[in-house]
Amino acid sequence: MSNSAFTPTGVAAVNSVSNSDSTLTISPTSGAVVASLNVGNANTWTGKQTFSGAPPAIPTFSVAGFIINDASGNLSSELLTISKQFFLSAGANATYPLDSGAGFAYTITKLKSAAVATGSISAAIQINSVNVTNLSAVSITGVAADTSATGANTVAVGNRVTVVLSSNSSATNVEFTLVATRNS
Repeated sequence: MSNSAFTPTGVAAVNSVSNSDSTLTISPTSGAVVASLNVGNANTWTGKQTFSGAPPAIPTFSVAGFIINDASGNLSSELLTISKQFFLSAGANATYPLDSGAGFAYTITKLKSAAVATGSISAAIQINSVNVTNLSAVSITGVAADTSATGANTVAVGNRVTVVLSSNSSATNVEFTLVATRNS
C-alpha cells in the first residue's frame, strides 16, 4: 500500500452525533462537530489527570473548628488563632475530649461565650489531666461569659485536651468555644 487515500467500503457519512451520559458537550450535532468535556457534569476519572497553569484558589474553610487557610491558600497572623466549639444538650458530670491528640502545638487563650440555656454547671479545661490556670473552675450560667487562661495552657503535639464538667444543676444546652493560638 502506498501513501494514497484509503476509502473503506460500506461506510456512510455521519448525520448526527450525541452523548448518552452528559460527560461531553457536542456542538453542533451534525456536520463538522466538536466534542468537549462537560465541566458542569460530575465526571469520574479512571486515570491520573495533569493540569497546567496556576493551582485553583483555595477557599477559607474549617475542619472540626480549626481554620486552615485563606482564599489564596496562605496562612496569615489572623489565621494562627484557632477555635473549638463544644455543645452538650443536657449537662452531665463527666469528662469530654476536646482534642484527643493534638496534631500541632498551641496555647489555649480563653473559654469564650460559655453559657447554658437553663441551670448551671462548672467546667475545668485540662491538658493531659492537668488544669489550665484560671480555667479550672469556670461557672457556666445563663449569661454568656469569657474567661482567659493565665498559665499551664501550652498544648504540645500529641497532648489530650479535655473539659471536665461538674456541679451540674439541671444544665441544658451547655456551650462554649475554646480559643487558642497556634505555636510556630
